Amino acid sequence: MDAKATKLSSGFDDPKHSPSKIFLFEDEPILLKLMEEELVHRNLDVWSFSCPDEFEATCQISDLKGQVLITDEHMPGTNGADFINKIGKELGEERPLTIIFTGDEESLINNKGLDYTDLVVEKPIDPEELIGTLEELVRNR
Repeated sequence: MDAKATKLSSGFDDPKHSPSKIFLFEDEPILLKLMEEELVHRNLDVWSFSCPDEFEATCQISDLKGQVLITDEHMPGTNGADFINKIGKELGEERPLTIIFTGDEESLINNKGLDYTDLVVEKPIDPEELIGTLEELVRNR
């Protein structure tokens, strides 16, 4: 695991509906730190990366099985949508629950095959709203 990844104890209010790991990808350091702090504040196990290429240098796709992946669309190297599609094709039904952020939701949906994406969130992102949405997605998984 890369030194930039943060590992803490996991859990939502109901451990039965808690992801064991959340993998967070964001190339804007301030936004990454803000989202990471919000997730960690809820006692979630957050592994954060500036881009998918950083993840792939230190982890394996299989580490994502059954977890939660939250990613920005536009990042250096591999973009978020291509990364999600790669993971979905490799892991199939064991793929992580996925959330992608974008500045242009319509373009993303029309131009990328997002067969493996559970939720597209238009920027700007409200971290507290993201937590609520994440809790609901995990509960309904």
